[in-house]
Amino acid sequence: VHYGIGSTDAYLNKFEMREFLEVRGMEYLILYELTYYASSSLTKFAIAVTILHICVEKRYVYIMYGLMGVMIATNGICLIWLFVNCVPFATYWNPKLGHCKSEDGFMNLSYIGTAVQVASDWTCAITPFFIVYSLQMPKRVKISVVAILGLVASVAALMRIVSYKYIDVRVYPKDHFREYLVSSILITS
Repeated sequence: VHYGIGSTDAYLNKFEMREFLEVRGMEYLILYELTYYASSSLTKFAIAVTILHICVEKRYVYIMYGLMGVMIATNGICLIWLFVNCVPFATYWNPKLGHCKSEDGFMNLSYIGTAVQVASDWTCAITPFFIVYSLQMPKRVKISVVAILGLVASVAALMRIVSYKYIDVRVYPKDHFREYLVSSILITS
């Protein structure tokens, strides 16, 4: 907030250090994205390992190992691409320092990474249903438990996908990451 995230360009124009605020704000936004994906991936790995301990049937074991494999591959590809797209890395937040091979890259990575996050959320939420299914409780309660697990698991990630279009620099050259939507992306994440 101190560096302008969630502020409009009109608000930032009041300050003499506008360029510094924009560069610093974008730097924190990029570093946030890296931290978010790393921490959410570790969390999903922990959930998948826990499910592996609970579900001993082979098909669930294969699903969880497959999920972890897809997450490793996606995160690895995104991370490598992120570090080789802009040279030097700081060009993401300060375009005067170098050049980026693809202008669409950061947005594409965001969509791909979030789509995998949503898929892993739903997989981790639905798989325990098969444990709940064998418990002795009313069918209506079982359905409610699974619905709540699935809903809670992916609402924030789905909100991120919907909000990404508003931080696209090509579509919104002004207020491209300052708009209040960026703040909502950060809060829901």
